Amino acid sequence: MVGFPTILKGWFDRIMSYGCAYTFIPGKGTEGFLKEKKALLINTTLPDEKGYEALGSKNAMKKIIDDLRIKWCGISNIDYVFLYRPARINTETRKKYLEEVYQLGKGFSDK
Repeated sequence: MVGFPTILKGWFDRIMSYGCAYTFIPGKGTEGFLKEKKALLINTTLPDEKGYEALGSKNAMKKIIDDLRIKWCGISNIDYVFLYRPARINTETRKKYLEEVYQLGKGFSDK
């Protein structure tokens, strides 16, 4: 099953909350307050890229993220980055991934 760890789900529930990040308008639905924002979502995976795709996990994760209030809040510009499990996990791989994530964060603007 694809899903978030409980601690991350709890963070979404508290941060992307009703009245803070979105509201509900009767007859219209949700209206997000973060329409001008952009999201960068980085996800590690257990399988390699081929296995993740074969399981349908990539699309499932995107749907879960979208349904978990990201789009409720008005954020429609979402970049997804998946860090797939390499054939060998070692110190060099970890350093490579940390550098990649660092550079993604350094170059990210939420506008």
